[in-house]
Formats: sequence, structure tokens, C-alpha cells
Amino acid sequence: MAWYGYCLLEAYPSSRSQGTPFPGTGGRPEERHGEDVMKRSVLIAAVVICLLGAIAGRCSLYLYEEEYAGRIVDAGTGDPVPGAVVLAVWYAAFPLVRGPFYLYEDAMETTTDAAGRFAIPGRGLQFFSRLRPVHVTVFKPACECLKFQWDQLEGGYGLSRNIHWEGAVPVIPLRNLAAAEWRGKERLELPSRVFPQDASLILEEGD
Repeated sequence: MAWYGYCLLEAYPSSRSQGTPFPGTGGRPEERHGEDVMKRSVLIAAVVICLLGAIAGRCSLYLYEEEYAGRIVDAGTGDPVPGAVVLAVWYAAFPLVRGPFYLYEDAMETTTDAAGRFAIPGRGLQFFSRLRPVHVTVFKPACECLKFQWDQLEGGYGLSRNIHWEGAVPVIPLRNLAAAEWRGKERLELPSRVFPQDASLILEEGD
């Protein structure tokens, strides 16, 4: 063993006087410290770039989307409206020079029950999400067709539509149309880029 150590010293004589490491020992302490600093700097730069990209690119660092629940009632009588189709559509936003481009992500639909209630599951917890507020269409034959973003219910749209709240649940009035008004005014159009197979209930009602 002593002979092997002597051979190493003879093979690398400068290591005795200059502190040069033997092969495979990992380098000088100051060199390893410099590498650690560089790795931390790269990591910090990557995090900063991600944060800036999220801010500039309409990307949420994290997003928790809860269930969308509401109740549809007759605008004239306040009675529940059963059998109305509620279609929820999600879009993702991508930044372009001329403004954001919205890409269709998913759609889900349901019908209101006997009490006019509906519930559509949210997407849960997501990181670096580009999803925009869900777009909702409410449709029932012989009634007006409502289209809105969910976050508009608490703003000007909600006030203009006389939407009120039962706790955290919005109560959305739906106006009946006269036969002549229905034939002449209401024509069902799906939201942009929605695949027909994702909106079979609302298309069936619209036929």
C-alpha cells in the first residue's frame, strides 16, 4: 500500500507542492464552491425566466378550479327551469404579437334538475396554467340563449341580468320567448372551435 502511494506521488509530483488533487478526488474546494455557485445561479435564472414568462404569457403559476354550480330560474316567475342544457368550455390563451390566441381545450355539459340546479366539475389544481375563465352557454328551446364567462357573473353582466346569489351559488334568470320571437331571433351557435361530439346534448336540444 505504501508502495502504491509512493508511485502516485511520483506520477503526480506537483500535487505535493501545489495541492493538485489526485484523479477522481473531485477538484479543489474553491473549484467545487465555484461550481455550486454557478448551479445556483442557473437555477435562479431559470425560475426568474419562468416567472417573467408567466406574467407576459397570460400563464397562471398555479390555479385551483372548483366546481361550477348554479341554478336556472324563469325570469318572469322565479320558478326553477328543469331540462336546460349548460355547456362549459375551456380555452387556453397563448401570446402573439397581435394579441392572445385562444385554443380550445375541453368542454363539458349537463342539464338542470327539477330544482333548476346544475353542477360541472372544475379542473382542480394546475400549475403554469394558460386556461381562461370558463365560457358558459345555457340553452333551452323557446327560451333565450345565454352566453357568458363565469367570472362575469359578479360584474356588470351579472347586474344587467339580475343575477343574485344564494351563498356562493348564482341564480341565473332565463327569459321565455314568444313563438314568433323564438323562430325569428334564437339560433343556436356553438362557441368557437368546440367539437360537436363534446356538445351532443345542446345540439340535440337545438335541432
